Amino acid sequence: MMKSWLRPKGIELVCQYLHDPLVLNTLKTELNRKSGVYTFVCLSTNEYYVGSAKNLSKRLSEHLNGDRSNVRLQKCIRKHGISNFVFLVLEFTPIEKLIIREQFYIDKLNPAYNILMEAGSSLGYKHKPETIEKISGPNNTNYGKP
Repeated sequence: MMKSWLRPKGIELVCQYLHDPLVLNTLKTELNRKSGVYTFVCLSTNEYYVGSAKNLSKRLSEHLNGDRSNVRLQKCIRKHGISNFVFLVLEFTPIEKLIIREQFYIDKLNPAYNILMEAGSSLGYKHKPETIEKISGPNNTNYGKP
């Protein structure tokens, strides 16, 4: 059972069958070149992730392929399966208002899968020691440059 705020009224688009290739292709076509704020809702846990994208179709593909995607969301998708998720577009938004509207929904919904609670910022994100080692010193593309 979904939380009361997830009722269809006021939501731009709802898609539950992300595991069905036909549904997924239709959804990607519908979202192509549209910008907006979206959420993934896990039906098993009633927890969710809120994000925004300049191109919702491309961003959806990145999440589903595990590319440039939220680690917490990916773990939940692996654990519960994509068939236990609903994808919602909370609102289609002009690109210049994306961050403001994403922050509005993050503040309102306090999503469990979001690592960063400030839209468009990596403030507060902690890299793992092995990641820091990979991107530091001689491994950094700016190493030795003035």
